[in-house]
Amino acid sequence: MVNDHPAASTLVMFLVVITCGLIAENFGSRIEFLFDKRLAKKENHERHREEWFKYLQLAFKCEPVGQRYIRTLVLHLKFELGMAVASPVLAIGVMFLRASDALRGGVFVGAFILSGYFLFEASETHCALSEVRHELLQKNWD
Repeated sequence: MVNDHPAASTLVMFLVVITCGLIAENFGSRIEFLFDKRLAKKENHERHREEWFKYLQLAFKCEPVGQRYIRTLVLHLKFELGMAVASPVLAIGVMFLRASDALRGGVFVGAFILSGYFLFEASETHCALSEVRHELLQKNWD
């Protein structure tokens, strides 16, 4: 079918990749929600969710540097969560390749290690976001 209908095949593959990306992002959002719940139980972060909703209500007349920093951290967080979800999928997909067992096993283990690393980094980024939001809320922006 790919040879007979290259345009249709390309479109279908594009839609499959977009769909998989959206599913991975959805799982990442669920992980972020779990981070929210865990962070709210930590000392000095009891008001995490309340501060999150207060922050969403802010409208800056002059954008502070912290706002741009938050934007950068959010980009990092989304990447880290997406990679944490996609890495195990890669590990499973590699098992179907025609390659040596050593290569498949190495990539399989490496993908899960990478997933753990990205989860750790996402957790740290999540904490940093909370702290920066907390600091931005300390000032009266009216």
